[in-house]
Amino acid sequence: MSEELKDVINRYHGAVDMALSYGETLPYYEIDIADMNHLIEQTERVQELEKEYEVRQVCYLEEHIERLEQQNKRYREAIDKMRELLKGRTDYILQNEVNEIIKALEGEE
Repeated sequence: MSEELKDVINRYHGAVDMALSYGETLPYYEIDIADMNHLIEQTERVQELEKEYEVRQVCYLEEHIERLEQQNKRYREAIDKMRELLKGRTDYILQNEVNEIIKALEGEE
């Protein structure tokens, strides 16, 4: 939090505290033009940062999806290669073990 924003907050709290000390229930506070401008600038900056965050979040998700798609492609290629290696094999124990690995990679139980 900037020093200027802290000052605005302190002035506001001071005015509220003073009004409440006089027994007023709903304090009236005139805000200084410079304070109002600062608050508007801060609000605009927050909006800019929120938009930037959304853009970065979308970019990150797109990159993550791309990595997962590449990983999925490698798994598919490995599965296809294992199936090719099993063709014509008579070692049923090996075939069963490889088929179990393939099922696990494909998400089957």
